[in-house]
Amino acid sequence: MHFDELDLTGVHFHDLTRGLDYLQSRPDVNSGHIGMIGNSLGGMWTNLLTAVESRVQVAVSCCSYPNFRAHML
Repeated sequence: MHFDELDLTGVHFHDLTRGLDYLQSRPDVNSGHIGMIGNSLGGMWTNLLTAVESRVQVAVSCCSYPNFRAHML
């Protein structure tokens, strides 16, 4: 596979969900109280992940894309 064929959105989503898996596996983490915070691109990912991932209970996004549709177009 060439780099230009790589779906970076899928890679980032995979990494973020694996991060949640890791947090849930730790005995010192209350898996019912996982939150996420992001700034700039991290803010965009905070919005996107919390929209589809019920394990994130609270989210704070700073300086995210204000319009996802405009971003995708």
